[in-house]
Amino acid sequence: MKLTMMIMAVLGLGMSACGGDLVKEAEAKAKAACECKTLDCIRPFGQWFNEQSLKDKGAAVKALTAEGQAAYKKASLDMSDCQVKLKTPTP
Repeated sequence: MKLTMMIMAVLGLGMSACGGDLVKEAEAKAKAACECKTLDCIRPFGQWFNEQSLKDKGAAVKALTAEGQAAYKKASLDMSDCQVKLKTPTP
């Protein structure tokens, strides 16, 4: 499982470096994160979103159109919601 996450991370970084669509990448990562059943699984996705915000002070995200920024933010919040659900014990 960790190998799969590492491969996805490397591919994701490659897509960004080659001019890949950041919004599509964010949406794909949020979708994959929400399929996780453990915190260990979802953690790399949260880290990816954090890195995008920190890298060059979020320059890639800030460079998106207003619509792109909204879609990116939605993907980030979706991933975060899924992470919270995993952290919250079910009664």
